[in-house]
Amino acid sequence: MRKSRITRAGSCGRSQVKKRVFLFLLSLVLIACAGAQAADNTAFSDRSWGTHLHDAERTNSAPGALTLPPAREWTKSIASVFSLFRVRPQAEFVTSPAVYKGSIYVGSKDGRFYAFDLDSGKDMWKFKPASGVDGPATASEGMVCFGSIEGVLYCVQRESGREIWRFKARSEITSSPVIADERVYFSSSDDRVYALDKSAGEKIWTYTHNSASYVASRLDASPAVWGGRLYVMFNDGWLVCLDSRTGAEVWKKDVLNGNMLTLRGRRTPYLYEGLVYVIDDKGWVIALDAVSGEEKARYDIVRAVDFIVTKKDIYIAGHELLVALGRPSGRISWTAELSHGEPYSMAFSEGHIFVLSNFASTPFDIRFLERDHGYIAAYTADGGAQTWGVKLRETVHSSVALASNHIALVTTNGVLHVFGTANTPASTD
Repeated sequence: MRKSRITRAGSCGRSQVKKRVFLFLLSLVLIACAGAQAADNTAFSDRSWGTHLHDAERTNSAPGALTLPPAREWTKSIASVFSLFRVRPQAEFVTSPAVYKGSIYVGSKDGRFYAFDLDSGKDMWKFKPASGVDGPATASEGMVCFGSIEGVLYCVQRESGREIWRFKARSEITSSPVIADERVYFSSSDDRVYALDKSAGEKIWTYTHNSASYVASRLDASPAVWGGRLYVMFNDGWLVCLDSRTGAEVWKKDVLNGNMLTLRGRRTPYLYEGLVYVIDDKGWVIALDAVSGEEKARYDIVRAVDFIVTKKDIYIAGHELLVALGRPSGRISWTAELSHGEPYSMAFSEGHIFVLSNFASTPFDIRFLERDHGYIAAYTADGGAQTWGVKLRETVHSSVALASNHIALVTTNGVLHVFGTANTPASTD
C-alpha cells in the first residue's frame, strides 16, 4: 500500500511537473507573440509618414530611428519637359511627399499625381487632376487626399488611384488635408476651412476667417488636429482654434501682430502634450495652451525658421545656428553651426535631427557660374554633431519625409529624391 501510495504520489508529481512545464512553455509563447506584436507595431508606426509633417499634430517627428548613412538612392522627375522653358518662379515645386505602407505619394505642379513603390521607385499609378498640385497629400487606410491649384480636393483609392470623390472649394488649395474622426479637414487660400464627410466628400461645415487686412500674403500653412479641436494659421497671421465637430470658433490669437514682412519661418501649428507651438512676428517660438490659447512659454534664444519638440528638449533651427534647449526650462543644452546655407525645414527621428538648407555656390568666384543648391544634413540629437550630409543640385522649398528607413524629398525643379538607408557606408559631399 505504501508502495502504491508512493507510486501514485510519483505519478501525480510527474503530472504536476508536466503541467508546470506546459504552462511555462505557453507563457514563453505568449511573451514571444506579444514581443513580436510589439515589434510589428513599432515597425508599422515607422512605416508611415502619411501626411505633411508626419501626423495630424504636425510634429515632423518619426517614432523610430533611421540607420545612417544612406547607402542607396533613386530619383524620379515629376516635372514635364515643358517646365524647363518656364519662368523659374512658376516652375518651383514646393510640395512634400507622403509615405504610407511601402508607397510614396506626391503631386506635380504640372497636373499629375503619382504613387511610387518606396523601395524601387517603380511607378504604381498616376492620376490626372484638372490642374497642378502644390499642396502635400495625406494618405490613410484605403484613400489618398490632395488639393489642387484650381481649388478641388480629390480623394482617390490608395491602391489603384481611382477617384472616390471630389469637392470644389472656392479658391486654391495648397494646404495638406487632415483625415481624422471619419472626416477630412483642409483650408483654402481664401481663408476658409472645410470639414467633409470622409466616405462621401459631402460638406459638414465651413468656417470663414474675417480678416481685418484686405491684402495679405499667402502663408504656407496646413491645419492641425488635437483633442477634438482644429488649429489653423490664416494669411493675416491669426491663429484660430476651432471645434472640429461643429466648426465653432473656440479662441484666436494674433501671432504675427500684423507684421506680414516678418522673417520666414514655419507657419503650420505644432501640437504636443496639450500645447500648440508657433513662431511669432519676432521669430521666437511660443507655446500656447491648446485649450485656452494662453501663452505658457517663450523661447527667445534664436530667431527660428523651424523647430522640433520632444519630451525633454526643443530643437530650434535659426538662420545660422541649431540650438537644443531643455523643455520646459529653456536652458541651452548645446549649439551647432549650420554651415550649409539658409535652413528651410527640419525633421526628427530618434537620435537625429535632419535639416534642409539652401546655399549659393560660385565656382572659381565667377559670378556668371553662381548657382543655388539644396543640402540635407543629419545632426545628433544629444550633441549636434553632423553625421551625414548630401548636396542637391537644386534648392528645396518643402519638407522631408522619414519612413521605413527611407528619406524622401522633392527639389524645386520637380525631382523626387529617395535615400534608402542601411549599415554600409556612403560617401558625403
